Amino acid sequence: MSYRIKASDPTLADALRRIAAEQLDKAIAALDGGAPTGDDIHTARKSAKKLRGLIRLVRPGFKPYKDVNADLRDAARAISGVRDRAALIDTYDRLADLASDSVDRPAIAPVRRELTLRLDAAERDGTLPARAAEARRAFQSLRHDVPDWTLRGSEKAILRGGLEQTLDRARDACRSAASSRDPEDLHDWRKRVKYHWYHLRLLRDVWPEITRPHIDVADRLSDLLGDQHDLVVFEAELHDPGLPDTARRTLLHPARSERFRLESEAITLGAFVHAAKPDHQARTWARWYRLWRRDQAAGLS
Repeated sequence: MSYRIKASDPTLADALRRIAAEQLDKAIAALDGGAPTGDDIHTARKSAKKLRGLIRLVRPGFKPYKDVNADLRDAARAISGVRDRAALIDTYDRLADLASDSVDRPAIAPVRRELTLRLDAAERDGTLPARAAEARRAFQSLRHDVPDWTLRGSEKAILRGGLEQTLDRARDACRSAASSRDPEDLHDWRKRVKYHWYHLRLLRDVWPEITRPHIDVADRLSDLLGDQHDLVVFEAELHDPGLPDTARRTLLHPARSERFRLESEAITLGAFVHAAKPDHQARTWARWYRLWRRDQAAGLS
């Protein structure tokens, strides 16, 4: 199994159905059984995000796009609580390591203990099995429909349209985030970059020597923005008076400083990532895809 369009896929529609089936099967298997673990939920949500990236790539020719996208979004959202709680602990650990020279770790440890207790409570939430079962049913319903999914239009036009729309929105989001530094704008930009990264991964066999650097830099930008968003959420949690007062106040300054650093680095990198015009990028990648398919058909690769 692989999250990429393969030379062995007869058509783009065949690739859509194959990859969608693989991702939905993973999500369904992760939620099979009783109460899911945090890792199970992470697997299911990751598969849903990858599938949303896939259908965005082909959306100009994929008629049920809006309904499928909404179903995937809602299913993943229903089981997000546990994973969000686990992310707070991951952020604490990363921040504690970064600030180890300036912060007394035993002094801030009460925050981690409280975050762990809250994660345990989320995992024991009596509604989680029902929500997981609901998400699983949604994934199963989509899986049942996958064999009937089709695409309308030429493959080149579909890919060009899907790539351009995602690139255009990512570029606009970058400009808004760089101007405002607003957490919501930065989070929106991160989502757009993530979809761009998924598209590059799906097309990485088209010209590996060229696609690999693009994938790496988009991955780096997505990570920067993801870590920045985690710190935004973590800072909000630190304002909760239910956390140990001295420990949470001690963490606020390093959290804010690291968040500002990540924002600046992301905005600098984003200027390079989004330098080219979206229509030119999309037209070029769609042309490469057509040439790759032609060469595959001729047995040249």
